[in-house]
Amino acid sequence: MKLNFKTHFLFLLHCTLKVLICSVIGLVLLVLVYLIPTQRTDDNVRKSSQEFFDYSAFNWLIWDNTDSLMLDNYTDSWILLETAYDTCPDENSVLQSAVAVKNSIIEEFVHSKSAVLLNHYLKNTPFDGTETYPRYWHGYLIFTKPLFFFIHYRDFRIINAVIQFLLFAVLLILLVKKRLFFFIIPYIVSCLFLKPVELFLSIQFSACYYIYTVSCIVLLLFGEKITVKQLCSLFLYTGVALAYFDFLTYPLVTVGIPAVMYFSITKIQNLKTCFSHLIGIFVCWGFGYGFMWFLKWLWASVILRQNIFFDAYDSIMYRTVHESYSRWEAVKMNFDNFFNNSLITILFVVLIITELFFAVFTFIRSKKNTDNILSVILPFVILFVLPFLWYAVLTNHSYLHSWFTYRSLMVSSFAFSCLLAKLTSHFKMKN
Repeated sequence: MKLNFKTHFLFLLHCTLKVLICSVIGLVLLVLVYLIPTQRTDDNVRKSSQEFFDYSAFNWLIWDNTDSLMLDNYTDSWILLETAYDTCPDENSVLQSAVAVKNSIIEEFVHSKSAVLLNHYLKNTPFDGTETYPRYWHGYLIFTKPLFFFIHYRDFRIINAVIQFLLFAVLLILLVKKRLFFFIIPYIVSCLFLKPVELFLSIQFSACYYIYTVSCIVLLLFGEKITVKQLCSLFLYTGVALAYFDFLTYPLVTVGIPAVMYFSITKIQNLKTCFSHLIGIFVCWGFGYGFMWFLKWLWASVILRQNIFFDAYDSIMYRTVHESYSRWEAVKMNFDNFFNNSLITILFVVLIITELFFAVFTFIRSKKNTDNILSVILPFVILFVLPFLWYAVLTNHSYLHSWFTYRSLMVSSFAFSCLLAKLTSHFKMKN
């Protein structure tokens, strides 16, 4: 017992140091990009605002009419206003600006960032105030500030589309190279539920896609040779990246999809080992995510000399407790949004029926061998229910933002389809 306690304590200490170092690096990077002059950036944001609602250049990406696109122009406008904010006349130091993350506002349109962006840059309405948002890291600024110094929003969308497609292709190539053919179509169909066109066109929706895709690529590169220590480190850094870059959009995919991928490529025969690996994944991801976020509140409180923890606590209470709608309503709203495309839904149903047929067929051929079947099923079942638990806890956020939080259900769809594929593979090996 002493050895176990010492081992776990040292592990926790190492994780704490890693996240602490990441937070310092993240803070330094933000300070560096805040040193970039904003005059050219402001000009490019002006050009961006002219094309903010124009999708004509992206017809090659859109198979449906643009009215069906659910883009978060509110948050992307916010990001652009933060990116173009001029710190020169500000009395704060660069460090304080990087922590406070200010953006200019027009009081008349204080509740609509899109209106602020368009009225200032297209109608020359002057800004008449500023606001801060120190609760989040806003790590995307380490990319948007340098990028928008050279390009504008339309250029960004093209670059974003190309990079996301290339990462998608790399992941598929690795699945082929690893001979994981059973999991290729489940992954493709599950990705369609994310509405990839919306990801291409949005800064806000892109962070989680990049994080989970890179994590999956790393897992596939290591394959079954990945050690428990490496696995824990990967999910720790995945949680850190999520806290740094994301705006609480569909965070569960960053742990759920790589976890499904991990249990798809490994052949764990022991139920206890399987369960301990799953718990380790959740703990490391959760610690990286939660502690990295906590450190932002800590640094902001110290540097700005104000208590950010009160603001964070109020936000947590508001997002988890709300009396005007039930947990069931939050789950239903997300479920409805997830299956709002009939073509993708049909593809998914056909996939599940086909996989179920092959699973039953191989099960019968294997003489109904159920050796170690629980170690195969358990992780996928737990991962399948994970999004529903998330919606039940974050009822307020999941209900109000169901038009984008529904993407967390990709974890359920991918887990279910991969479970059937894994069972087919498992029974096939018993022949």
